[in-house]
Amino acid sequence: MNKKQYLEKRQALLAAAQELLNAGKIDEAKEKRQEIVNLDEQWDEIAKEQANIAALEGTHPPMEMANVSVQNAGNNVVENTRVENNISYEGVFAKVALGRELTAEEIAVYNQHNKENTYKHSTTNTKILIPETVVAGIQEMMKELHPIIGEVQETTINGIVKYKKHKSIKAGDAKYYAEDEATKAEENEWGEFTLTGHELAKYVTVKWKLSQMAIEDFIPFIKREISQRMAAAKARAIVKGTGVNQPTGIVTALEQNATDQIVNSPSLKYEDFTKARAKIGTDFASGVKIYCNTTTLWEGIANIMDKNGRPIFLPSPVDGHPGKVLGMTVHEEDSLADGEIIIGNVRDGYKMNRQEPMKLTQGEEGRQREHWYGGYEVNDGNVYAEEAFALIKAAKLDGLAG
Repeated sequence: MNKKQYLEKRQALLAAAQELLNAGKIDEAKEKRQEIVNLDEQWDEIAKEQANIAALEGTHPPMEMANVSVQNAGNNVVENTRVENNISYEGVFAKVALGRELTAEEIAVYNQHNKENTYKHSTTNTKILIPETVVAGIQEMMKELHPIIGEVQETTINGIVKYKKHKSIKAGDAKYYAEDEATKAEENEWGEFTLTGHELAKYVTVKWKLSQMAIEDFIPFIKREISQRMAAAKARAIVKGTGVNQPTGIVTALEQNATDQIVNSPSLKYEDFTKARAKIGTDFASGVKIYCNTTTLWEGIANIMDKNGRPIFLPSPVDGHPGKVLGMTVHEEDSLADGEIIIGNVRDGYKMNRQEPMKLTQGEEGRQREHWYGGYEVNDGNVYAEEAFALIKAAKLDGLAG
């Protein structure tokens, strides 16, 4: 199977799954979705093996163009031609990560980007700054895997960051006054939270043979592998992080500081969504979205009817998400437990700061004949405004009519 065949087959499966979903055949649609997952895994294995084979084929040595005369079919003779290589840090990064030797020019490029870890012939167990282009690719993949990551407004401040939280106006709020009545001074109640730094690291282990892959194949490989591993951990922290050696998650913050933003329900139903939506402040209304895991969506939300017997979930997978409920976009987030649903504005209600840019750590394990690569980043996050969120906690998912 080549890439074209893979894409054609995947597109056909997606179309079939959508037809089943439109027909209300949820179980058959889930089976078709699993076929797509299996196909993706099969293609990943094929792609990796193609990289292995390409690595064994070897490469031709580059032609040295310094001080070479080039005869052009009897026309002008070009003397002392020298080709200046346009060395990119991305290529240098890949060579170092794969343990290849660098030229003097490449060493200079490496040292320019890694001032704290200058080049040595053995770069094992050192942190290498990942190129911005690769980081951008990893982050885009992370957002695709876990959309909640893409909603977080992340700053990149090197150091501790403190945020003021406006709790309430205790006195002096805006009102109408009589002509001779003195205006009262406003008295605000403020809180504060601090973002420090917690290490997020995920490691990829490969056999030595795979580490011999071609330079141009390494960048797509490392993007895919690190993004898959780091995305799950980062999303889990945003959702349920404890705040101890990791960011504080949305669920944790509401359970600890704003229990009135939680709707507890014995059985998931229509009214749970209207109650939860009513708890979100008007200032955050424009960016409200729904997050739940796959089971909650397809065994719970998709089966709920309103008082007129109409489903509250409207499928719209062509827009890049499963569908909508009461006009709010639904995103699948498997960090949530069955029956847990976050409704809220993550973009305006959650803050995250990245203290250190993403880096790559690497090393070898001789006995296992393995090479490992680790994505590494220092960040912290917390809920900025509890009123931007509501949490539904349903004991059952039987989707009773509202």
